Amino acid sequence: MPAWRWLSTTRLPFDLVFTVDAVRLVSPRVRDILESHLGPKDEVQWLPGALKHGEGEELTYWTPHFPVHHDVLDEELAERDPRLGTPGRYFYSPAKLAGHAMTTWHTPARDVEAYGRVVHMPSRTAADTLVVSAAIARDLRAAGVTGARLSPAPVS
Repeated sequence: MPAWRWLSTTRLPFDLVFTVDAVRLVSPRVRDILESHLGPKDEVQWLPGALKHGEGEELTYWTPHFPVHHDVLDEELAERDPRLGTPGRYFYSPAKLAGHAMTTWHTPARDVEAYGRVVHMPSRTAADTLVVSAAIARDLRAAGVTGARLSPAPVS
């Protein structure tokens, strides 16, 4: 089981932790809130992990993994890096978000020509962005969840 270390000796780990290796970790109480609101289009696998702190105490944390990368951006308004395909400026499409309570944007799979050959780059999700519904945001705030920065998503 993957494990990370919380380096602070004066503060307990946050409920939501984004690791240096771009993994989202959520505490069991955050997982409960997220799961209680999942929509019919949400596809999430929960991968177990541990967060060690203090004198080596291990806390169970979870990584929400998105096995299906849903297209939720308004591509007419999105501006993507021509080489990497990542959106620099983007808006979510309300129609595409319908049925989702928790998701993220993704960079679509593409073929890139490099050094005279074509390389296939698979689809990948945004490492540090989690798009949640207003109901999830409300419940996260009410629970006093730590480590999350909740801000309105740009919707077209």
